[in-house]
Amino acid sequence: MKETDLYGPVKKHFELLGFTVRSEVRGCDLAAFKGEELVIVELKLDFNIKLLYQALERQKLTNSVYVAIPRPKRSNSLEFRSKVEIARRMKIGLIVVGLDSPAKCVEEVVLPPGGDEKNSARRNGEKRAKVLKEAAGRRGDYNQGGSSRVKINTVYREKAIKIACALEKSGPMASPALIKRYGCDKNSYRIMKSDYYGWFSNLGKGVFLLNDAGKAFLEEFAEQGIVAFCKGEVEEADNPKEQA
Repeated sequence: MKETDLYGPVKKHFELLGFTVRSEVRGCDLAAFKGEELVIVELKLDFNIKLLYQALERQKLTNSVYVAIPRPKRSNSLEFRSKVEIARRMKIGLIVVGLDSPAKCVEEVVLPPGGDEKNSARRNGEKRAKVLKEAAGRRGDYNQGGSSRVKINTVYREKAIKIACALEKSGPMASPALIKRYGCDKNSYRIMKSDYYGWFSNLGKGVFLLNDAGKAFLEEFAEQGIVAFCKGEVEEADNPKEQA
């Protein structure tokens, strides 16, 4: 059993409630948003001090904070009832996930207070805004909530991957052509010039190519997540579907 096993069922639960869900957003295991409404969920295999501390930190961003843990074998045990009481007193939502069931059912045992988002935003409005911007700016959900020691696909990384896919398809190209032909980000030149991931080589006069490191990255992850998505977009840009 891993923390990442909790992510899928919890994500589906909030999507059914009308939220858009993203994983690993600025340190939050799961961020769900609907307009300006923000819900944060931290995933753990056990209800412990570390989890409670994380939840308290997330309360600086929103009143709608949950912790999600596997469903206990005995929901009427003194130990679990104590956890429920702690969550209520701390005003933290508690979700249990039935990982022992094929249905992977999700139950909100304790609801957070929610609401009063403006007051919550005043506590740390800048960081809250960054979480919402990062979550809303992603093209899809290509991380795995609860994961650790793995590369997280941020908005910036997704933009760089799109450029890499375009250069792989076209060969050396300048940013204006990348933007016009493939719909790459308007800051493509800066992304390639800064070369944060080591994928791009500057040929001069604003022209860049995808180097061996970039090609190796795309080859390794060709069939996965955001790489496959961007490759599809680039392919479609070069071969647009015929208009009906």
